[in-house]
Amino acid sequence: GKKIRFAHKIQKSSTKEQSKMMKAIGKSQPIRTKSTVFFTPHSFFAAFQPKSTKAKIIQVPKSEPSDNEVLVKVKFSALDTGLDDVINKTFTGGFIHKTSTDPLLCAWHYSGIVQRVGPNVTNFTVGDAVFGHLQYAPETTQGSAAEYIVVKAEDTAHKPRLVNFSTAAAATTEGLTALQSIRDEGGLKVPGSENGGKSQEQQTILINGAGGQVGALAVQWAKQLMGAHVTAVCSTKDVDRVKNQLGADVVIDRKVSPNYWESFQNEQFDLIFDTPNALKYSKLFRCVKPHGAIVATLPSWGLLWGMVYSLFTKGKQMKMIGVQAKQADLKLLGEYLEQGKLTVNIDSTYDVRDIEQATERNRDPSKKGRVVIQVENGW
Repeated sequence: GKKIRFAHKIQKSSTKEQSKMMKAIGKSQPIRTKSTVFFTPHSFFAAFQPKSTKAKIIQVPKSEPSDNEVLVKVKFSALDTGLDDVINKTFTGGFIHKTSTDPLLCAWHYSGIVQRVGPNVTNFTVGDAVFGHLQYAPETTQGSAAEYIVVKAEDTAHKPRLVNFSTAAAATTEGLTALQSIRDEGGLKVPGSENGGKSQEQQTILINGAGGQVGALAVQWAKQLMGAHVTAVCSTKDVDRVKNQLGADVVIDRKVSPNYWESFQNEQFDLIFDTPNALKYSKLFRCVKPHGAIVATLPSWGLLWGMVYSLFTKGKQMKMIGVQAKQADLKLLGEYLEQGKLTVNIDSTYDVRDIEQATERNRDPSKKGRVVIQVENGW
């Protein structure tokens, strides 16, 4: 905004001109870089991800919380699979971040400490430990790989005392994506939540990509919260973990059985959750029960075709999850993490100054878990 443009002007101006400009934008201390000295009042550091170049650390103006917002000093962030779509400004990336912004500030996960609260905020105070994720939306311009972010009070939650900051940050997006996909979009029920608390027939779910972060948490939610029968599809390296650590009832190695769906019965599953958006939906609708659903995580031509195809089925639906940061869901996630009912794998942790190396690791298919970014003391 204006303050960044002022900073560029000051770099090129004489000492006398700098003094005049500083009177217009308020007092500030000079900030030194390797090549120049410039002034950016009320600024903070952030990791900038320009397309086709290496990530940079820049300074941007700090926002103040509005009536219903809180200012959070970020301790940890984390990277997810949507990052490259935003950096490369793809069709998909435009659904989860405003890709036309310059600078392009990235990352969504966060945990940190409340620094300021808006006048209408009553459930948070300065010093509270919180966690959550920035909204995945076309209007989002912030990035959580930054010293400070501003979030709505209703979009964040208190971090459980027994959950550390890095785990809290790593769990947010994937934990809520998995939960909202199978419960809200997929229609799986929590036992006892309907029919006056009476027991119901065990629900069945197929989870594709169960070795990934969203898939792994979906397996755990389905077992721990819904008590469902879980059939999980993953690669060879994840079979043992998905079966013995996450608790899936049936685990299929997709490399050993690439056409595994051919063995499924008609109307076998209440829900099919395709976390990598890799399935051929027209071949799988026969496996879904009447009024059941297939849920995908990202927009694609396959998703659109599936939606059209679903019109000719027995009330079966093709849906896509648009994850939302919701305080109630974050609280539930925090409770399950604290009680040990959910686990989140962290592959590696990088200081934010090494964001470029972290991004490369995030692209590596051999990684096993979330790539976490230490923001505080990481510059």
